Amino acid sequence: MAQVAHVDRDVTEAELSQMVTALEQSWQLEPEAANFVARVAVSEIKPSEDYFRLISEFGNSTTLDERASFLEVLFAVAAADGDLSFDETEEIRTIANTLLLPHQRFIEAKLKVSRKQ
Repeated sequence: MAQVAHVDRDVTEAELSQMVTALEQSWQLEPEAANFVARVAVSEIKPSEDYFRLISEFGNSTTLDERASFLEVLFAVAAADGDLSFDETEEIRTIANTLLLPHQRFIEAKLKVSRKQ
């Protein structure tokens, strides 16, 4: 989530808030813990991180439906500031491809978030 929020190099409070909400709802973290995790994740983004390996491991330990739901979270974070940018969409597309998600699941996740805006 932090990687997607950081694509445009400006993580807004709306994006951070969406990350916290996702951590609370999808991972059952308490609000204080979710806020801490989101802020640390955003502050620790580094170009040198091996995101391919991290995303691949996530893919290996989750189901297809869990990965598709995660895409919805990523799109919600990207769109939280009111603008789903091309670069954010492409970052999510790269993540979807790394997670071996069918293109249709990518489109469904994107459309689901677009309808909510």
